[in-house]
Amino acid sequence: MSLWATALQLVSHRPFQEQSTARMSDEHSGETKPKFEEAFHIVVKDQANSEIQFKVKPSTKFGKIMASYAANRSIDQKSVRFLYDGRTLQSEETPASVGMESEDVVDAVIEQIGGSEW
Repeated sequence: MSLWATALQLVSHRPFQEQSTARMSDEHSGETKPKFEEAFHIVVKDQANSEIQFKVKPSTKFGKIMASYAANRSIDQKSVRFLYDGRTLQSEETPASVGMESEDVVDAVIEQIGGSEW
């Protein structure tokens, strides 16, 4: 008897009680599904009062938002600082960690290096 025939014979002779009839939905019954984070809008305003609106999750890190803002403005990400309620936002902070709500305004400050005195 071949190996395949032996394996088939073993499968077909299993008692019915041993066969699993559990469904994936049965495994998760009683558990609550995690809620999706609701996205909201953050308005980023620069010194020229130009605004860009971002749709983000509360857990999105500001580093990611800063990178997107810098790419949109074609500037170096290291030269951008975000201010919210008078304090500088760190790249590892999130909108949820600083208590932001939808439509809150973040000020974008672009560092200028160099220049001359008049």
